[in-house]
Amino acid sequence: MSGDVMADADKWSVGCYDGQYTGDYFAAHGYVVLAIDALFWNERGRKEGIDYDGQQALASNLLQMGMNWCGVITYDGIRSVEFLASLPQVDKENIGSLGFSMGAHRSWMLAAMTDRVKAGAAIRWMNTTEYLMTLTNNQNRGGSSYSMLVPGIRNFMDYPHAASIACPKPMLFFNGARDKLFPVEGTQDAFRIMRDVWESQQAGDKLVTKIWNSPHFFSKEMQAETFAFFDKYLKH
Repeated sequence: MSGDVMADADKWSVGCYDGQYTGDYFAAHGYVVLAIDALFWNERGRKEGIDYDGQQALASNLLQMGMNWCGVITYDGIRSVEFLASLPQVDKENIGSLGFSMGAHRSWMLAAMTDRVKAGAAIRWMNTTEYLMTLTNNQNRGGSSYSMLVPGIRNFMDYPHAASIACPKPMLFFNGARDKLFPVEGTQDAFRIMRDVWESQQAGDKLVTKIWNSPHFFSKEMQAETFAFFDKYLKH
C-alpha cells in the first residue's frame, strides 16, 4: 500500500472512526472480516477520480441497461457473503454485516436481502424520505445518492420498511442527534416504524435503536457497543 493511500486511510479513520480501524478492531477480537469497495469507490473507481458528474453518468447508464447502481452494490454484497460462507475458517451460520454512513445503508440492505446474514448493524444511515427531501440534504442532490436509491420503491415502501424485511433478525441502528445528513425527526419516525414491525413478530428484544448526541461519526464507544451486540448474537 502506497504512502498516499495509507495517509488517506488514516485521515478517514480519524475523521469518521475515532482513529480506530473498525475492521482491524473486529479481526483482533476473533472475527473474520471481509470489506469490499462499492462500485465506483476506491480501487473500484476510476483513475480520473470520482465526482458527482461521473456518479450520475454511471447511474444513468445502469438505468438504461435495465439495472440500478444500488442493486449492483447490493448484489455485490450478496455474492461477497456467499464467498465468505465458503471459507473453511468461517462459521457460515453466524455471519453479520456492519457499515457506517453509506456502508450502513449497504449493511441493512444486505441483511434484508440475504438469509446468509444472521445479524446486522447500521451506523448513521436511517431516516424517512419526508425528512431527507430537502434542498440542503445530500440525498436530494444526485451524485452518490443514486447508489442508495431503488427506482420506484417509494411507490410501495420507505427506507425503514425495506430495512424491516430483515425482521426478525437481530439488527442494530445508531444515528446522531447532531447528524446534519439525517434529521433526528426522520430517524425517530423510521425507528418507530421498524419497532412496530419487530414487535409484531415478537422480536422486539432483537432490535436495537439508539440516537447518540453526536454528529456523523462512529466513535470507539459505539464500536464497542456494536461489538458487544455481535458477540451476543453471533458467538455461541
